[in-house]
Amino acid sequence: MIDDRDHGNRVKAARRHIVALTHKVLWPVALVTHVGHKTMVRDATHTLTSLTSCNYEPGYTMPLLECASGHADLAHMPDQARLDMRAGIEAFERRSPMHGMFESDRPVQRMRDDGYVTCHRNPHTPFPGKTSSIAVLIFECGRVVGTLTLAFFASAM
Repeated sequence: MIDDRDHGNRVKAARRHIVALTHKVLWPVALVTHVGHKTMVRDATHTLTSLTSCNYEPGYTMPLLECASGHADLAHMPDQARLDMRAGIEAFERRSPMHGMFESDRPVQRMRDDGYVTCHRNPHTPFPGKTSSIAVLIFECGRVVGTLTLAFFASAM
């Protein structure tokens, strides 16, 4: 059985891998989970590289609609859960320019088929628009339990 609160063991299991990936590609990597209508950093390697604009500490949150990890989570939710989440986000948050992306099945299916999600010029950061990101899902027993997200300067790619 999967315990959704078992983030400590996931962080422990992922840590050496995200550190190794950061050393290999030089860009920071974060282990991120979905919490309500936001995503939350559980662990990150921003302090291990100079290719970062700030340090995202565990507990840092971002709106689900405005980051690659949130897009990956939304795209892989069952259809009704995704529609319910969108309705909740729209009711309680300002209307995001990304909201329309999840109204159609086409972009959702593309994200599912690709196996990764990108977000160009992330709007919800201390330096809006300066970074972009790519996220892949982490599965445990066939269920999505988080994402690995690599952030990079938008001007670098």
